[in-house]
Amino acid sequence: MRLSKEHKIASYQLFFIVTLIFNGAYSLIMQNILGRHVKGADGILCMLGAFVLGIGVLIFVHYIGKALQNDNLISFLPKIMGKKIGKLVGFMFAFYFSYAAIFYLKCFDEMLVAELLPNTPRWILSLALLLLVLWIINNGLEDIARFYTLLGPIVITMLLAVLVANSGNFRWYNALPFGESDPSGFLSGVQAAFPIFLINITLLVVYPAVNQPQKILKVALGGMTLSAVYLMIMFLFILGVFGNVNGLKIVWPLIELSRMIRIGPFLERVEAVFILVWFSIAFLNGSFLTYCSTTSWQALFNVQKAKRFNVLVVGVLFIVSLFAKDLKAIFIMQYWFSRYVAISVVILLLLTAAAVWLQKRRRRAHE
Repeated sequence: MRLSKEHKIASYQLFFIVTLIFNGAYSLIMQNILGRHVKGADGILCMLGAFVLGIGVLIFVHYIGKALQNDNLISFLPKIMGKKIGKLVGFMFAFYFSYAAIFYLKCFDEMLVAELLPNTPRWILSLALLLLVLWIINNGLEDIARFYTLLGPIVITMLLAVLVANSGNFRWYNALPFGESDPSGFLSGVQAAFPIFLINITLLVVYPAVNQPQKILKVALGGMTLSAVYLMIMFLFILGVFGNVNGLKIVWPLIELSRMIRIGPFLERVEAVFILVWFSIAFLNGSFLTYCSTTSWQALFNVQKAKRFNVLVVGVLFIVSLFAKDLKAIFIMQYWFSRYVAISVVILLLLTAAAVWLQKRRRRAHE
């Protein structure tokens, strides 16, 4: 599947996609997840380690992406691996995108239940959300990118404003201890945080859709670095405000911080604005991952009628999402994500990079 120039997105739009995809609902529960592996501010070291691994993944993604040119990833794999193996690897990549989409969307559902609609059945929320997702992915990546670009500056400003507004409540001693966790805790913490930065594998789907592919590596690295710095500062800040015990137990810490903001005697409940903005970006992240999923399945089965096929894929995602019935199920999904899914995808990435290298070597030998 090749894209015409008018259906491509600009590099600055990709920057907002990359920056905000790392700050989705997954990052909101990272505080709670890392608190199970390390003590106090040691979670920052885990994020730093995961970020370094993410840079390594990005380098391999860029190497493969340059070889794609205008080809879809899933259509490209059989050309370098053979039909059977290429189809199998493509199936596993499509499965990863689908798993990530379900995880991000279920985090969005849980946030809605926890903060706004505690009495609404989750399946209704999932169905309504996926119908919106279906609408936006049928409009194409360009519309998703436009929404990211529109919301990006607003979301980044809100994220910074929440920290600045609560700076008076920050206490350094609350963030301690530092450096007292077991080495095994650091390793498991890095593994738990790694899926945040592994999500840049989705760039393999959008590589052919970017107008200036030569800028992708710099743009993606800039967006990932900006997000990593913010996530580490946010982690430290939450501990400094809520303490190293309570701060690690809060599920949606940024929303709790926004509840503490008061602007004069006339404006309170600022978290309502923050929640609406965050819900919007969580929806966009879920839409982007669902787009990666549907596009991959379309290429795998060589589908011509994309919109009808998207209905089928989204319907399957909805049925599968029903098995994640509460926040506990979300954490179980995260456990599988970090322990098994992430490792499997890294192996696939390395195999794909090796296949690209072999293909280039054969071409040079024939020249």
